Amino acid sequence: TPYSGLDQGFEFFFEQNFPGGPLGSLLDAARDFLAADDGRPVFLFVHTYRVHSPYRPDVDERKQRYVELYREASARGFLGPKVAQMPPEITAEMRGLYDQGASELDAEFGPWFEELERSGRLARGLFVFTSDHGEAFHEHGRFLHGDAPHEEVARIPLFLVGAGVEPGDVTFGASLVDLYPTLMVRAGLAPPAGLAGTDLFTLAGERMLFSHTRMRGTHHLGIIEGSRKLLATRPGEDVSLPRDVLAVYDLTRDPLERAGVGADQAVD
Repeated sequence: TPYSGLDQGFEFFFEQNFPGGPLGSLLDAARDFLAADDGRPVFLFVHTYRVHSPYRPDVDERKQRYVELYREASARGFLGPKVAQMPPEITAEMRGLYDQGASELDAEFGPWFEELERSGRLARGLFVFTSDHGEAFHEHGRFLHGDAPHEEVARIPLFLVGAGVEPGDVTFGASLVDLYPTLMVRAGLAPPAGLAGTDLFTLAGERMLFSHTRMRGTHHLGIIEGSRKLLATRPGEDVSLPRDVLAVYDLTRDPLERAGVGADQAVD
């Protein structure tokens, strides 16, 4: 939203009622925008809260069941410090609503994307599909997102389709900071020096990757190097304060982060 400064740099900014109205009307607005193309180069960013809380498992955006479950969990004291004690039946139903919302997103997005393909735009442009974060359903005693960036929160989809893109998988770790230089190069522009990201089409090996969240005055850090991942916290805003290592994981042998070693066993 403009309130968050997301409208900086855009010539045109359209916002539905926060945190997002029906996906169909948003895709219609994107369709109308592209239909008005006058031949100039265009950058279009379409953002939806369709799979964000409050979970809406149907195209009509009804969120009543999510609200009921959330109120029940709150009334029974299972939010805040006791969120890890939330009954599994509430967690399972929440996850079910989330999965249904993702399915409905796919059902509405699919036909829109097929129209985009038929228009020929992808033959001369680049399409990116990604997210800003995932969602936790007590895999590590957490609910929603915002605390330690475990894989269920930090590992997100990233698909690139378009001109000059051969089908295949990039097996090296990627990050959202890579999108800026990747899009710059595809547009024939030189990325500024000193960027943290890398053009994904030239990525030749693993690099150290970082994730970060801040909740209730505490910074949560995630550092990945190869298959090894470290999670740590730091209280307050003072970068000179020491970090408390929570755990270190081997993501090759333990992709769900179930058997991390503690700080006393962490090396380097």
